[in-house]
Amino acid sequence: MAAVPQSESKPTESKPTEAKPAESKSAETKSAEAGSLETTGTTVEAVRDSDGLRLKFSFAGPTPAASFRRGDAIWLVFDSKKSLDVEPIRAKAGTMIGDVSRFPLEKGQAIRIRLNRPLLHSLASDDRGKGTAWTLALAEKMQAPPQPLMVLRNITDPALANIVVPLLIRACCIACWTRMSATTLLVVTAPPPVRGFIKRQDFVDFALLDSAHGIALARAE
Repeated sequence: MAAVPQSESKPTESKPTEAKPAESKSAETKSAEAGSLETTGTTVEAVRDSDGLRLKFSFAGPTPAASFRRGDAIWLVFDSKKSLDVEPIRAKAGTMIGDVSRFPLEKGQAIRIRLNRPLLHSLASDDRGKGTAWTLALAEKMQAPPQPLMVLRNITDPALANIVVPLLIRACCIACWTRMSATTLLVVTAPPPVRGFIKRQDFVDFALLDSAHGIALARAE
């Protein structure tokens, strides 16, 4: 009978020491998984085919967005601070793009895609207009033309001349940055449906850049 307590005591002493690290590891794993979901709550999918390159950005909830062209770069701005992984874009784009970068903003984030050759870009929301998924298409031909935005000019008083762009905005992100550019840009994001300026419009003090969705305003150079 004496042997039984001794044989039971050894496992009894070892089990707590083995169980605690196991529980600790399990807790750490769950914590790490939760942290991973918090920082990577968005997904990026890149598909290249004969039509061109399609980039799908998916979010956990409705996310207003904007997309515009400036020089040889296509910009995307999202009202989400959860980091987007741009590696799938680098892996699938090949020689179509020269560089892709992500820039954190105060209320969201911006992605810049530098093109190696001229391509048309379009943005579509393919989740029944909720704005939880956006697809950017880069191709030789326009894939999904946006609904045109209108500019209303008010020149009744030349000293107080202004413009108005009718755009229903449930949530917006005003992004202002000068990185990689000497010009300050103001960007207004919007939920679906997709609406943008098909052609750049220049004014005395600023310009409205051509956009696949949303509004991008640049100071006159």
